[in-house]
Amino acid sequence: MKKKLVDSIDKYIMSRMMSISIFVGRYENILEHSIAYHKENIKNAKVFDVPSNDLVKLVGTESSFKTMGRYFSAVYSKTEINLTENLYKSLGLHALFLLSYSYFEHCLVVICNTLKKQKNLEIGWQDLKGSTLESIKNYLSKVVLIDYNFGTSKEWELIRQYLYIRNLIAHNGNIISDPESYTKAFGYIEKLKGISLTDQNEIIIEKEFIQNSLSTYAKLFANLFASMKKAT
Repeated sequence: MKKKLVDSIDKYIMSRMMSISIFVGRYENILEHSIAYHKENIKNAKVFDVPSNDLVKLVGTESSFKTMGRYFSAVYSKTEINLTENLYKSLGLHALFLLSYSYFEHCLVVICNTLKKQKNLEIGWQDLKGSTLESIKNYLSKVVLIDYNFGTSKEWELIRQYLYIRNLIAHNGNIISDPESYTKAFGYIEKLKGISLTDQNEIIIEKEFIQNSLSTYAKLFANLFASMKKAT
């Protein structure tokens, strides 16, 4: 395969990985700024320390609209803090993990389609049986004949585990409901950093887990491109 073409695909894929990595790194900072803003709003409102009887006395007075406005603004801020800490963070991190994995598979598809065109192959990765990940692996190793041992690759084994976790989140509502899935998932999760299970068998993801998965994707791509360049 021509070295310039390999370099071109390499740059495209790494730019996609970099964009999601940057957003993952900034996501918690965005939430922290939001929480800090609402805490400051509550502090400046100075209404929760006012006795409820005194608030009632203000109704109908000239200052009632301003006071009640600050009160409802502070209530809104308290609600936002609670949602951010207990819902937005969890939803956002799960969504970022799903998005980062979809980027990863998209980049593998780009590699396969580019190789098919460059080598004038009649068979595409979609023509092979199995899941997307397995079809791509077999296409690269058995059709394109890239000199890369998927069977001994630590990165590939981790990615298979990420796919399993991704499917549990996407198709099971983030809850592990059957014993067989729990046993398999627990075997993966207990060895991975930044991911855990609650007592209700809900999957909890932290930023560290997503960053580690992105690092794994990057290492796999680096090894694949190294193998592709050897063939040029």
